[in-house]
Amino acid sequence: MNRLTARAASIGFWLTCITTHAQQPYTLSNTTSPDTLLRDRNGLLLDNETSTQPGNLQGQLVQLGYFSTASDGNLFSGSFNVLAEFQSGDSASGTVDVPNGRISLTAQFTLSLQVTNFPGGTEQKTYSAPSAYPAAGSPLAIRWYDAHTVTGNFNTMSATSWDWVSPTAVPATGINLNPSTAAGLAFQDNSHPFVASVPEPRCFALLLFSALGFLLRRRP
Repeated sequence: MNRLTARAASIGFWLTCITTHAQQPYTLSNTTSPDTLLRDRNGLLLDNETSTQPGNLQGQLVQLGYFSTASDGNLFSGSFNVLAEFQSGDSASGTVDVPNGRISLTAQFTLSLQVTNFPGGTEQKTYSAPSAYPAAGSPLAIRWYDAHTVTGNFNTMSATSWDWVSPTAVPATGINLNPSTAAGLAFQDNSHPFVASVPEPRCFALLLFSALGFLLRRRP
């Protein structure tokens, strides 16, 4: 191998290392204060389904994402795009009992469009992120459901201080998305903060279709 080939191989390895180690971690958390705990449609604390044997993949669906045309002036403009998702009872180690209503987890993004939940813990979940990340500075949002999947009711919270920072060649400092300390915190249904009060559109459409079918069947 000549020096030019060796140098090219060295550069290729160096770039691979950058891609592998470059990351941007976002920690989603809230305090034990009753004012910031997530709740279902009835105002009851979100059921994290932890038991005598805590573990990940328990609880209700929580998503980290962004709205396609959101700005600080309108945090919920456009369609909601999911960047990462997990269950409300998940933790970094996978063995911690997360109290009802709390979320406590980190999503880590890389230059190669990969996201890992539970980084540094004994259990990890790595998968492909969307085909592209949002533009730098786009407001991030946290959506939670009162069900294990995309069903039932949800609400979404965002803040003017929750800006997306893209992964860079140098690993960036982690960002904590905590409603207790968020500037400009707002909710998709602002009249019911921290409550999953918005019906999931597909479920609503199904109910409407079923009701219409019932009425048509009853016509003479």
